[in-house]
Amino acid sequence: MCSSDQALIATIAGVQAQVDDITSPMKSLTLKTDGPEALLDQIFDDDGLFTDPHKNTALQVAEKQLAQWKLENYDIIPIFDERYPQQLRQIHEAPGLIFSTGTICPDDLAVSVVGSRNAGPKELKAASDIAERLVTEGITVVSGLARGIDAAAHESALRVGGRTVAVMGTGIDQTYPAEHNNLRQRIESQQGQIITQFFPGSTTAKHNFPMRNATMSGYGVATIVIAASEKSGTRHQARAAIGHGRALILTLGVVRDTSWGRKYAEKGDAYVAESPEQAVCYALEVFERNQNISNELLSL
Repeated sequence: MCSSDQALIATIAGVQAQVDDITSPMKSLTLKTDGPEALLDQIFDDDGLFTDPHKNTALQVAEKQLAQWKLENYDIIPIFDERYPQQLRQIHEAPGLIFSTGTICPDDLAVSVVGSRNAGPKELKAASDIAERLVTEGITVVSGLARGIDAAAHESALRVGGRTVAVMGTGIDQTYPAEHNNLRQRIESQQGQIITQFFPGSTTAKHNFPMRNATMSGYGVATIVIAASEKSGTRHQARAAIGHGRALILTLGVVRDTSWGRKYAEKGDAYVAESPEQAVCYALEVFERNQNISNELLSL
């Protein structure tokens, strides 16, 4: 069920408010457990006698923003809404609010396929092969709409009629890189989805992408890293996946070319795949294990 306008306005105001001692994860937790009015009370310290004038201003701004975003046909989905991605809701860094276009599927079975923007032909083919095999198994392919591995994964999923989700590091009103606008439109029109935690108007910023990578990790049950360099931004998603208790699957090339890849492999924190087939097999093992755990819990 969609959230009411009143709940959305309160959520927008609360998430946007800048408060030094209330972090974004703390806001998300309050929204999830107690709702948007409780978050506003935390932020604006309403004592019940007088209304903080800043609260009224924040709500007025949020109301205008919501009206404009509705005209743009953006879906605005708070963490307490049943349309919010179920897997993403479980992680500590889950955004309190996401913006979306395309087809919403909150119970997606998904795997992230990520890697270098400057990948070579072999790595691009591996990304395509893995995405195609995942789609064949009924799994949604998640990536970041970037050049290189991301684009190859999205394109392959679309080519074989599968679902793919792009998690962006900008506002929903922008496409980065701009050359992928056509790819974005095809994702939206072919039962895929574009999501972002950044408010409309947000442009590219270096600190956005580690946050975006954490959201990508949280959306699925596993992350497959195809190709990466030592300082690749993909390492943020690898670390996030481990922190989220998600499976991390690395290719031999990532283990060979990066110290962090070798560390994760040596510590047993990551699967090491020697082929696209093996990478997908590892992902399927994770799905099966998770399903078995769910069945055991239900039987208690």
